[in-house]
Amino acid sequence: MIQDVRIAFRSLAKARGFTTVALLTLGLGIGANTVVFSLVNALLLRPLPFGDATDRIVSIHSIHPTQFPEGWDDADVSYAELDDIARESVLLEDVAGYLGRGFTLYEEEATRIRGGSVTPNLFDVLEVEPILGRSFRKDEGALPGFESVAILSYGLWQSRFGGDSAVVGETVRVNERELEIIGVMPPRFRFPEVDDLWVPYDPGEGTSRADRFLHGVARLHEGKALGELQAELDSIADRAARRYPETNRGWGLHSLPYRELVVAPRTRLVAQSLLGAVGLVLLIGCGNLASLLLARGTERQREFSLRAALGAGRGALLRQLLAESLLLGGLGGILGTILALWGVDALVASFPEEQPYWFDVGIDARVAAFVIALSLGASFLFGLLPALRLGTRHHRPRPAAISPGQPDWRACSAHG
Repeated sequence: MIQDVRIAFRSLAKARGFTTVALLTLGLGIGANTVVFSLVNALLLRPLPFGDATDRIVSIHSIHPTQFPEGWDDADVSYAELDDIARESVLLEDVAGYLGRGFTLYEEEATRIRGGSVTPNLFDVLEVEPILGRSFRKDEGALPGFESVAILSYGLWQSRFGGDSAVVGETVRVNERELEIIGVMPPRFRFPEVDDLWVPYDPGEGTSRADRFLHGVARLHEGKALGELQAELDSIADRAARRYPETNRGWGLHSLPYRELVVAPRTRLVAQSLLGAVGLVLLIGCGNLASLLLARGTERQREFSLRAALGAGRGALLRQLLAESLLLGGLGGILGTILALWGVDALVASFPEEQPYWFDVGIDARVAAFVIALSLGASFLFGLLPALRLGTRHHRPRPAAISPGQPDWRACSAHG
């Protein structure tokens, strides 16, 4: 096989025009597919940056037949409803809530930053721990404006506090109130999208069930299905409607995997359609390359005939042609990866605004495996049919052995 690759390299080096066209076709096709697959990978395949239970994180919402359109999955819930779910659910390990807010951070100058009030157990539900300090305690929950502690994002810690590990325990002025910094979250963690500061939330007694402004987040028990959870939430909502008809009649509860919340169905469809479109372009390119290989094979009739006459069997000819295809595919994959690196950078630079922290478009192990599989698949796709046709055309079966005493008609034919 090594010898076949050497011969293939020399053969392709001689046919520079064909090799250039083939590599450009493959490089552009594989590069475009890799860029789009990187986008699909970031949107749909890469695990969300939570803990080991990332696939069990679900979002919980309120639904109402008249107040929200069908299929609406972004209505919030009240704190009391979250409390009902936490007490009555047997399928959920833990339930938390989040309220998005804006903060003014006073240092040398006032800066507006995005953040949120979270129930003290939110980071426990997500299984994400601070890299410095600690998470919130239950007794630290407070109404907005009465908080005493805060947790910073890694980016805010680096940009405003210089990455000083002594920041834990210091106080910072936020919204005209002095808060103690008790922790710093891991790099790039900015839940739910681009937040930089979190404070603990607990409304205390007497919160109205009609105040639906919390985003519900929960973690399923391992092995439990979303359909089972939905049936349980329906039962919880029915009981709440009977107990509190003034605020809960007609209201239901709905859950869905957290990824389906952050990636809208339309976005998912567009990403999959793009991947199908560039895949079709590569398929057309492979068809054109197959035609070029057949045409090139016609020009190499003398070479193949000579090799067959020297004893090269069908397997040897097939192996040689496939070696050329694999070499082209491998070089095309390398060129496609280089183009994809540039294309991914250009794609990220074209995004109009700051993207959610979990949306990381790049080349990772899954994308690298995709490039290898695509290169091999393309090699066989455009190389197998020409190899079979040309290998069969120049294969000469060996003459049958002559039994003792049987006339040698070939010799007779030679002498007339």
